[in-house]
Amino acid sequence: MTAVAGLMMASAPARAQQPKTDVDAARVHELVQQALKQVQPVAPAPQALTVVSGPRIDLSIQDATQRGLEKNIDIGVARITPRLTDFTIAGLEATYHVNLTSQANNTRQTNLPRLTTQGITSPTTQVGESWQAGIAQNLWWGGGNYNVGWTNSRVNSPASINLRNPQFQSGLTANYTQPLLRGFKIDPTRAALLTNRLSQTNDEISLQSTIASTQANVRNAYWDLVFAIQAVDAAQGSYDLATKLVQDNQARVEIGTLAPIDVVSAQSEQATRRQTLVQAIATQRTSELALKRLIVSGTDDPLWTATINPTDRPPTVAEAINLEAA
Repeated sequence: MTAVAGLMMASAPARAQQPKTDVDAARVHELVQQALKQVQPVAPAPQALTVVSGPRIDLSIQDATQRGLEKNIDIGVARITPRLTDFTIAGLEATYHVNLTSQANNTRQTNLPRLTTQGITSPTTQVGESWQAGIAQNLWWGGGNYNVGWTNSRVNSPASINLRNPQFQSGLTANYTQPLLRGFKIDPTRAALLTNRLSQTNDEISLQSTIASTQANVRNAYWDLVFAIQAVDAAQGSYDLATKLVQDNQARVEIGTLAPIDVVSAQSEQATRRQTLVQAIATQRTSELALKRLIVSGTDDPLWTATINPTDRPPTVAEAINLEAA
């Protein structure tokens, strides 16, 4: 009896511990399921985030530089300025061109007899004709000017007091004016002409500077776009790897070989890389817009709404390493 009682007392604690173990296992299973439910609603975001607007146009760096030379607004404005100065200079230079003048007149006058000295006894018509010609010019040296004029006239009057009919008269005049003090070395016209010529030279230099700087900016913007596109590709690949890691961790949690917290950590890394990808895409669009502003003439240009695909890549040259020099 004593042995049987002892056996019964020893087996009682064992039976009392068995239900507690089952409860702990059930609790662990419940917690795992709750963790899985928290992880499952987070679906991976779409991989392709790039937005393509308009047709895709391949563009080399040489074509971009040529378009910038032809279409850039700043270069167009810089080209107009020397042309505007050309008109101002031409107007000032016209002051010193030879000026030719001519004039012809014809008059008819009917005279009634009023005085004996008129030499007429009935209404008489007098016909007069005149021709005038001249040449004048302002001189650059000394600020002087000259003019030469020639006059010629013919009068037909049938009056008896005229010894000759018709009568001819001719005349030649010449005049030269030379300032001695004020206006000898410089005057407002010559000063304006010299100033505009210097301004035109400065505008031409500014044009060359604008062309050189614009071409350099086009090249920089082109390579910035190439770098931005490659950065998007790298960010896309990194994001794809992060998405794959999330999927792999979810599968491992389902089979019980990985803790749920690792899935959350992988999803955090996925979100970080997605943010990096979005920033890279924004940088690409900004770089593309900066390049378009340099190589288009306005928003009506077909290239403005297209997507630029740079075809050139920076050249890479392998250099031998000199170990002894290093």
